[in-house]
Amino acid sequence: METHPTLHILIVDNDESELHKIKSSIVKNSSLKETNLSTAKSSEEARQQYENNLDINAVFLDWELHNSSELLKWMKQFRPHIPVYILTGSEDGTDIANEVGDLYDDYFTKNELKVEPKDILGRIIHDFDIRRATPFWSAFENYVDDFSDSWHTPGHSRGASFRNSQYLKEFYDYWGEKTFASDLSVSVEYLGSLLDTSGFVKDAEKKAAKTFGTKHTFFSTNGSSTSNKIMLQSIIKPGDKLIVDRNCHKSIHYGCIQAGANVAYLKSEYSSELGIFAPPALQEIEKRLQENQDAKVIVITGCTYDGLLIDVKAVIALAKKYSKPEHRIKVFIDEAWFAYSGFHPAYENHSAIRCKADYATHSAHKVLSAFSQSSYLHINDPDFDEDFFREIFNIYTSTSPQYQMLASLDVASMQMEMEGYKLVQIARQKAQKFIDDVNTNLKTIKALSHDDFANVFPSLKTDRVDHDILKVTLDIRGLNKPIREIHEFLREEGKLEVEKYTHSTITVLFTIGVEQDKINRLYSALIKLEKRNEDSNRKNEQKSDVPSVPGEVELDSEFSPYSAFYCKDSKSCSLDELKQGLTNKKYLASRLVTPYPPGIPVLMPSQIITKAHIDYLEDLIKQGVEIHGCHDNKIYVIERRKP
Repeated sequence: METHPTLHILIVDNDESELHKIKSSIVKNSSLKETNLSTAKSSEEARQQYENNLDINAVFLDWELHNSSELLKWMKQFRPHIPVYILTGSEDGTDIANEVGDLYDDYFTKNELKVEPKDILGRIIHDFDIRRATPFWSAFENYVDDFSDSWHTPGHSRGASFRNSQYLKEFYDYWGEKTFASDLSVSVEYLGSLLDTSGFVKDAEKKAAKTFGTKHTFFSTNGSSTSNKIMLQSIIKPGDKLIVDRNCHKSIHYGCIQAGANVAYLKSEYSSELGIFAPPALQEIEKRLQENQDAKVIVITGCTYDGLLIDVKAVIALAKKYSKPEHRIKVFIDEAWFAYSGFHPAYENHSAIRCKADYATHSAHKVLSAFSQSSYLHINDPDFDEDFFREIFNIYTSTSPQYQMLASLDVASMQMEMEGYKLVQIARQKAQKFIDDVNTNLKTIKALSHDDFANVFPSLKTDRVDHDILKVTLDIRGLNKPIREIHEFLREEGKLEVEKYTHSTITVLFTIGVEQDKINRLYSALIKLEKRNEDSNRKNEQKSDVPSVPGEVELDSEFSPYSAFYCKDSKSCSLDELKQGLTNKKYLASRLVTPYPPGIPVLMPSQIITKAHIDYLEDLIKQGVEIHGCHDNKIYVIERRKP
């Protein structure tokens, strides 16, 4: 039997007797077994409840309350997903509509609530059920549990070929019956198709768009790396110009290559001291926009791997400033690590969707409750060419997408609709406590704050760049052990895996699934690590002379990224050979050369290679960093003689 979640209503009314009548009416007439009620008698009390009571999922607001319209606007800005129902003693509701437009979700008179309580509560419960609906997952679950015979792909036929094999039975038993029964194919017409957005897939995507607050939301089953390429190639055509954050993920750069675009790169903000990247400075963004007013789109990473948040509202304002009536520069924000940005007021100026960016991508699997490779593509552009988008989408998307991933995207968006603020707020509280504990009690390990980052990146002080505390970056320069030993200790003895590390930092993610026991074990591992550091006689080996990746990207005028990537004259050269040849030759990168993580390229096709690039790559190789595009210390280049 289906369990019904608790409906928790906040009733705001400054009349004690009215509050009592409303509460009594709801208790007597609600068809829900579980209905919790909270009350507030003033705007101030209501704000406090709304902010701190994480379980509220509906509000009755007395319109005769002092400052009720201001309270309503604040509520819808603070937690936009919570429905607010106006209660008024007046029979005429036109004044309310004229004053606040469509901010409220429904309107009832107090007399209605007394005379027809079941009807009104029925409408509210209906709204509640719609919000928590999962169109695709519900249909998917029903179909799987119907036990229809499978005469179509996949070939294992609900797991029979695994279950009946003496070689694969163990594999079947490990994953369980439901895994194989629910491994469906696009041949199941009943569920709809991802490729043409039909059936229950279409219903789920429409509901997700409403949840995230976009005109269109599409599901993707190959991660945001593919979503970024789809998005870029649906916006730009060969020869179009775009402005790109040099520190974007490699998927953005691959998308530029495949689209045949002309690229103007933003100067990199990099700290060799910490080994991390920051968002581009707003001054640099404005400079590039001023120089490239014919650009079709500007592409920015909204949240860096280390949680530095660019002021998206300011970026959009700058793009608007240098747009023309006949040519508006679009804004595309890669929010792979920030899919919860629209569900908490702390991120208001840094959320692509809240700020109404034209395009955004979300890695739902990274920070939400979705399976790996699950991703959202969000679109707000009024000029969106949906037909062309679908063609590009079909180029990249398998004709046999994983339906379990689609189901996870459906439930992930529903969860954020119903309890997104609660989950993010709890995670933030836990992260803050952990940061405070580390900085209070540990001597040689420090959790970096916004001020620490600002001391390294001066633009953070003026550009309203924030730091997402759910990406906790630990400064380990005080330890006297090499990073490899630190990482090995945490993995082998601490039994934990960190998200990433540099020569001087470790980053751990506090996700919406973080549990206190896990936090305790992480803290305990750091205590043990510091204790071993104190017992060691070894001198501090953390390096202070780490090479820095050059911030400017100088492209050769003869080659675009596309033509350099496909150049027939490109060849593989060792780093030693390149270093020796730089005196009388010019080398251009022909492929991307990308340390991973974080997946930000050091070199892009057509980029002129300098000694600083080679020094940086050699240092990464010594550290044992995985570098895509650099095999056996060799990279692909185009060789030219210096004039």
